[in-house]
Amino acid sequence: MGDTPYKYHYLRYNHYGVLRPNWLVRLILFFLCRHLVLLLVFGAMNFKGKAGPEMAFMLPLLDKAFIITDMPALLVLFVMGARRPDASAAYQWIWRHGRYLILGSIGAFFLIIGVRYGVNQTPLNVVEWAVITANIAAVTYIGKSAYISDLFAEFPPPRGDKS
Repeated sequence: MGDTPYKYHYLRYNHYGVLRPNWLVRLILFFLCRHLVLLLVFGAMNFKGKAGPEMAFMLPLLDKAFIITDMPALLVLFVMGARRPDASAAYQWIWRHGRYLILGSIGAFFLIIGVRYGVNQTPLNVVEWAVITANIAAVTYIGKSAYISDLFAEFPPPRGDKS
């Protein structure tokens, strides 16, 4: 791969010549949007009839206080699917700042956890510790990965621009 203009393997690039998000980035973004996804799932189950009451044991997983933490990650997830040369300047701004939006989403989660459990001094259960561990792993990957830095630095240039 001596003369290739690509920093990474050529299959990591899309047809616009910019890095495509890998499976781990997608998984992290879906994980960070979990509260909204659960809200949609539980809302849909209520329309199904019998399924709603049977799934009532899962309602503690949906904590409405954390839905605000999903918003920055949801923006990045939406723009990830809209990375095209004709995308608006707002989409480009969101993508270029996507790393910080993701880290801000995780930071807001930790702030709410800290306020909620730190002030009340209530112990965390196993599921909450698992979610905290997953968030720490996401922060480590998003914060330290050179690939992530390069991914959010690239956006397809406008069609007339050859740079």
